[in-house]
Amino acid sequence: MSRLQRVYEAFVHGRDRPPSKAFTAPGRLFGELLNAKMHSRLSPEESKVVESCWGGQYRGLLATRKDQIEQAKQEFETVRSVLRAGSLSAEATLLVQVLLQPAEAYLYYKLDDYERAREFVARSSSFNHRLSDEFGYEIISAQRMQLCHNILRIHTKQGQRRKTVMLASAYLDYLEFGDNELPGDISWAWIVRNAVPESIIQYYFDQICGEAALALAGTHDAESFQPLAPHSNRERCRSTFGTHAHAWIASKDTVLKRNWENYLEQACELLQLGRTAELSLWFATIMDVVSVCKLLGTEGAKVANQIAEEASQIADAPWLLRSDAVVR
Repeated sequence: MSRLQRVYEAFVHGRDRPPSKAFTAPGRLFGELLNAKMHSRLSPEESKVVESCWGGQYRGLLATRKDQIEQAKQEFETVRSVLRAGSLSAEATLLVQVLLQPAEAYLYYKLDDYERAREFVARSSSFNHRLSDEFGYEIISAQRMQLCHNILRIHTKQGQRRKTVMLASAYLDYLEFGDNELPGDISWAWIVRNAVPESIIQYYFDQICGEAALALAGTHDAESFQPLAPHSNRERCRSTFGTHAHAWIASKDTVLKRNWENYLEQACELLQLGRTAELSLWFATIMDVVSVCKLLGTEGAKVANQIAEEASQIADAPWLLRSDAVVR
């Protein structure tokens, strides 16, 4: 089997793999810890109302992901009607708002109203800090990593890709090394480390890196990549921390060195992961593979076009992958 054929087979293998429960376990753990904390402080009756609101917020989020905008608005309005009734305590109200606000931010993101989306993220951050500082919900500080990811998405969608990479790099440094201040846009996104399990931190490390990866995907821009370069230094980085993200960073470094043979070997390993790991890193790898294969003659171009066409048909492919520039 030729090298290019192995690349295509690796893509197909990753595409067809089922999602991994192990990969999504950190998200479930966060939910369990937050739920346990709530039940330890609120009455059973009030806890039930909060959980019902969380259910409505989640249904609205799912509807937004499917572009069912009116359905999403209805779900969010139902939750807001509970808040307007004024029957919940201040603590319970914050618990509803802290998850409702980012879900609504995503709705405005999908509607291309980026300033409104930023406003909702900022409000959620404020509610998050109040829950942690005033009511002892230190586990909720983990949500700040997701809110940071939301800010990065907005920058990417607005074409501010270098800003995405710069902010992502600062946050990756903070999560892995913990020795830097966070820049203004995300200065609020620090977490209570001793309250957040390491698996959750690594989960978001991959997500944040994935957004930077999408911002750089398909490009061979060494200057834009430079802020991430420290994470390709194996002597400085922790060997067992954020292994998927570090593997992608190392592969991008290889692309920039124009070592195509070594890159395609690295890419095959990343492509095979598919839905068993962070999807944004997988999609970014696809875009990088397409860009490299197009440089490898007629056969390379054929493989590149085949992968690009098939990947663009995947239901949850990011908008960057669906763009004409990539598919073409």
